[in-house]
Amino acid sequence: MIDEIFERVLALEVRSLCFGFALFEQPDDLVDWGVRSFRNGVNAVRISLSERVSQLSSQSKPDVVVVNVPLVKEQATSVSEIKKLVKKQGIRFQMLSRSDIRSTLQQNIRNKYQVATAIAERYPELTAQLPARRKIWQSEPYQMKIFDAVAIAGAYLAREQAHDRRESYRRPLIDA
Repeated sequence: MIDEIFERVLALEVRSLCFGFALFEQPDDLVDWGVRSFRNGVNAVRISLSERVSQLSSQSKPDVVVVNVPLVKEQATSVSEIKKLVKKQGIRFQMLSRSDIRSTLQQNIRNKYQVATAIAERYPELTAQLPARRKIWQSEPYQMKIFDAVAIAGAYLAREQAHDRRESYRRPLIDA
């Protein structure tokens, strides 16, 4: 039997002022998660985006970093900065679109709270991070970015698993 070699996956949900992250060692082994801020101005965080990502990647030593495709200019700037940093460290970099991520979710999931609830059911260690359902006038809870990062990792892992299955059908049964 061939041992499956799994790569460490660091998923980042990049926003304008912060990013959520999730680190996986196996598809069902969520090792670390959190949110890191890199605000500017009066409430500035002293550690920049590049320093935050550099610290995170040096501590977690991922084989691949996966991020969401940016929707606005500030996110695009942050993602390009992350990409340069990660490539410099010799780590593979992947981007997934929102449609790639949505396609891996169950059909009956319609909103981010339902996504977060489904993720918390699959990974019970995240239950304490699950925010209360928000009212229409409330802003998105800070910790929701963790669930977005786990969804990105899940989409990447599902895509890689499907790719591996396709490749196994192409391999000859008997080596010549």
